[in-house]
Amino acid sequence: MRRGTTPDYIFTIDGHDLRRSAVFVTIRQDERQITLTGDRLEVGYDGAGEGRATISFRLTQEETLDLHAGQAQAQVRWVDADGTAMCTAVEAIGVAPVLLEEVIRHADGAAAADPSEG
Repeated sequence: MRRGTTPDYIFTIDGHDLRRSAVFVTIRQDERQITLTGDRLEVGYDGAGEGRATISFRLTQEETLDLHAGQAQAQVRWVDADGTAMCTAVEAIGVAPVLLEEVIRHADGAAAADPSEG
């Protein structure tokens, strides 16, 4: 991901149907942690073969600007109605730098930096 952008992610987990589970996606870098759940995630399922869950989400500019250039880690955890909790392996995500260290907004057809950010 590049800092200051709004990247879309899709994680896939084979052999699980997570549509009725509470799902949490955590991205961590040093002391910084972003955890997404509930309405921030779209959870789907493809029942072909052994089945595959998909977890889709978009990070905000604020969230990606909170990370620094380097490596971050990501993991998906979930718990079903019976209380069984599971998780994926921790995966590395590269974080690339950006020169303008502000949230940018579109205003009346022209790009503008948000002076309250930064």
